[in-house]
Amino acid sequence: MLKKTLIASLALLSIVHTSAFAKSPADLNDLEIAHVAYTADSIDIRTAHLALAKSDDPAVQAFARTMIRDHEAVNERALDLVARLNASPQDNFLSQALSARSDLLVEELSQLNGTAFDRR
Repeated sequence: MLKKTLIASLALLSIVHTSAFAKSPADLNDLEIAHVAYTADSIDIRTAHLALAKSDDPAVQAFARTMIRDHEAVNERALDLVARLNASPQDNFLSQALSARSDLLVEELSQLNGTAFDRR
């Protein structure tokens, strides 16, 4: 578990570091930050759906269902808030980098099943 957390942290750090040449995350406005948060939740939802399809472990599947339920609720509340504010989250370099990295991870994980998926 620690290995997975470390790998995920290093991946995010490399995305942020690489993207910093284009623009710093500190320069993002509130609507761009909202888009990053929405994107991150959407990535978690997508990965959790993949876990439901690929894992045989009841604990992994239970966690995936929790992630889907919780992150969908957060995204729904976030969209309601920006609608009440008559605003729209703004796409940005960090959201795009997270999405691109997620696509690579999902592609890699899609090749695995059962225990092999769970160990990754």
